Amino acid sequence: MKLTLHHVNLATFRAHLEAHGIPYSDWGNRAVAGWHQIFFHDPDGTVIEVHQKADGAP
Repeated sequence: MKLTLHHVNLATFRAHLEAHGIPYSDWGNRAVAGWHQIFFHDPDGTVIEVHQKADGAP
């Protein structure tokens, strides 16, 4: 299972994860042009994706 969330300020969200010691993978926009994506796992191992539309993306 995977959960995907849209966030308006990914930098703030990354700072929140870091403040709580939660590891994440920052994929940038390599997977989907126009979207900046990060991934992390919940305590049960579910993959959670959080993404933000890149500036100027359609």
